[in-house]
Amino acid sequence: MPYRLLSYMVQLWARCIEDAGESARRKSFLLPPIVPVVFYEGEDAWTAAKRFTEKVRGADSFRGYVPEFEYRLISLRDEDSEDLLSKPDALSSLMYLAQPFKSEDFFEVSERIRNLLLAFPEEFFEQKGAEGMLTYLEKEIRRYKKQGREEGRQEGREEGQLEKGISIALAMLGNGEPEDKILLYTGFTPEQLAEIREGRLRRE
Repeated sequence: MPYRLLSYMVQLWARCIEDAGESARRKSFLLPPIVPVVFYEGEDAWTAAKRFTEKVRGADSFRGYVPEFEYRLISLRDEDSEDLLSKPDALSSLMYLAQPFKSEDFFEVSERIRNLLLAFPEEFFEQKGAEGMLTYLEKEIRRYKKQGREEGRQEGREEGQLEKGISIALAMLGNGEPEDKILLYTGFTPEQLAEIREGRLRRE
């Protein structure tokens, strides 16, 4: 991570030099400072090195020759959910949306954030930015709804197949068919067939 951030910083400075043109050759030309920030939304504690010198072998012996900087870490696992929602800015709201520890599911969170964004005064952000975030949230809500419906249909199909298989197995057992034949026709395992014999495997 420190090396990746350094590469990003160098690319930003290269763009600044390119944009400055000939003025970048002057002694008075200065590059702008960059404060690298990492947003972390994982559930486990962040363990990566935060200072670049921690990733350079023998850096202490080469002070002044090795770039030395650290990034600011914003770990969402350490942020209080209610504090995030109490801040009147879109970034805090989206941080809450990405936070791994919430009692609400994605749909509930999205609706809550959507209502919050709609309530923001226009001076807090450009209207286009708000519309873009709302469009994203609405798209994600529709996607999750569609995924839920598809999963429900799949579960229904699986339950129907299980019920049909159990009916076939019971009929074949009643006719005295051999176990190997029943397993072949139904696709059940010997353990499942044993449960069917005992009446323990049935549709919930």
